[in-house]
Amino acid sequence: MSFQIIYEKLSGIELFKLLPESARMQIAEFCEIIRVEPGQRLIEQHTETDDQNRDLLIVLKGSTDVDAMLSNHQDARNLDLHPINTDLYGEISWLLNIPRTARVTCTELSLVLKIRGAELHTWCSQNPEGGIILMRGIAKILAKRVDNLTRQMSNKEVWDFRK
Repeated sequence: MSFQIIYEKLSGIELFKLLPESARMQIAEFCEIIRVEPGQRLIEQHTETDDQNRDLLIVLKGSTDVDAMLSNHQDARNLDLHPINTDLYGEISWLLNIPRTARVTCTELSLVLKIRGAELHTWCSQNPEGGIILMRGIAKILAKRVDNLTRQMSNKEVWDFRK
């Protein structure tokens, strides 16, 4: 897709709205929009971190299921994470430089904005004011997710491995 379309999509995402136009234009240079088929994985849990696996993914159109294996033990089961109303994925691996912490699967034909994580990391280092704005936005998303998961855990026995 053209740079202009990518820039417009990026500008419409809450996480990037507080950045100046020039910053959004710079970030758009290392983004692409990809088409993802139903059933295709966006992220595979435990994937080792390398430049490609540090990418941030934002679902522009479509929907996803998010789940995570709770343990590597024989009795382990998947936990359906019921994500909150945010479609940013890959931020934990990007921030901590660790393997992916969950599995994300598209449930319908989706358009996804892929932000090359290594280049975004470099951009944040070179543009600390913009980096702080992005980090605050990501922190807010993560705080909402923690709150959502806490509420889910208070409503059911998600940690009972015997079921």
